[in-house]
Amino acid sequence: MKEDDVVGFVDESRLLKTWLMDKEEHRTLISMVGMGGSGKTTLVAKTYNDETVKSYFECCAWITVSQTYTRDDLLRSLIKEFHQSRKEVPNDLGTKDFKDLVGILIGYLEQKKYLVVLDDVWDTNLWEAIKVSLPNNQFGSRIMLTTRKEDVGSYSSDVRKKEKFGVVYDGKVEIGECESHQARRLSIQTTKGHLQSYGSMTQLRSLFVFVNGSVSFSDKFLSKFKLLRALDLENSAIDILPDVVGTLFNLRYFNLRGTPVAELPKSVGKLRNLEMLNIRNTNIKELPSEAVELQNLRLLKMSSEWIGDIHNFEFATGVKVPFEISKLKKLQAVAYIKAEGEIVRQLGNMTQLNRMGILNLKEADEQNMCSSIQNLKLLNYLCLMVNNEAEILRVKALKTPPPTSEASFV
Repeated sequence: MKEDDVVGFVDESRLLKTWLMDKEEHRTLISMVGMGGSGKTTLVAKTYNDETVKSYFECCAWITVSQTYTRDDLLRSLIKEFHQSRKEVPNDLGTKDFKDLVGILIGYLEQKKYLVVLDDVWDTNLWEAIKVSLPNNQFGSRIMLTTRKEDVGSYSSDVRKKEKFGVVYDGKVEIGECESHQARRLSIQTTKGHLQSYGSMTQLRSLFVFVNGSVSFSDKFLSKFKLLRALDLENSAIDILPDVVGTLFNLRYFNLRGTPVAELPKSVGKLRNLEMLNIRNTNIKELPSEAVELQNLRLLKMSSEWIGDIHNFEFATGVKVPFEISKLKKLQAVAYIKAEGEIVRQLGNMTQLNRMGILNLKEADEQNMCSSIQNLKLLNYLCLMVNNEAEILRVKALKTPPPTSEASFV
């Protein structure tokens, strides 16, 4: 199921994404409870198939649990799911006993950040039966569980510990209450743009904002959240980011998608722990030079999305990036960059990239572009777009094209 095929659940899916990527290092279980047909599986599927989520975890598995499941068969299904993408499914799984199956899973997962979905769980004993096979490796692994039975969800999850517990009623997620000064995750849905009343929640790790109307953050307000790891302002009407955002040195996830922000403050370069930055559909045309200091950045999403005809060059210009962007040695996905100057040649030094999109290319960039692509052996997504209909880019000049699973040349 593709994300575009799922209607609704936009806010709820964003909340789940924040839970999944909130940088809690312990293995975390997230339970979604709801009646049959309430939309819990659709919501989890929308989140599971999200591009950002998929790129965040090293391996993922989705298992639909039957009412008559057996423990060993469930483990066999997990092994197959994890190994199928690499076409390395172990032989003779049917003859392996519980101990062997657990050993295979632990051996495969112990050094990975993984995501597992257990869909439609009926038995409270299931988690106890299989959790030994899913190592708590301190890499931030996640397990999502959907169930129709509230006793299963409440048994598996505990909001006051390291787990999350959501209940789906008529397509809305309701979260258990906690004392405000101890809150770790806060979702604000309001028509008012002043958020100062939440300033006492100094222990927050995740701040998730839905505001209908303009919103503003004072320096004093943001400076209180020194422990914040995830800040999600998607589609909020905030147009200026205060410099104090650079003091959020624990921040890992920063989402500005759909906001009218036109400029990132230079202080953003101080966010040395940042791993994901999303500035899609903003008014940002250029990254500050300080962005090259984001040494832990793994995912950089930029530029406007096309509406209608992909050949509309006027609305596909990309974002100008610093010349020294190749310093970001952990960056795995970046789109969409504005091709300018020596940037095209510099991209060839970013051999860790697996997803890349470049716009505004010119015929003169052909040689540097082909040379750079030649070096990017890990690419599985590539998008190249020239700056007008008259330009021609001959990518056939590539000697050995990378083994991309998805490519677009316009």
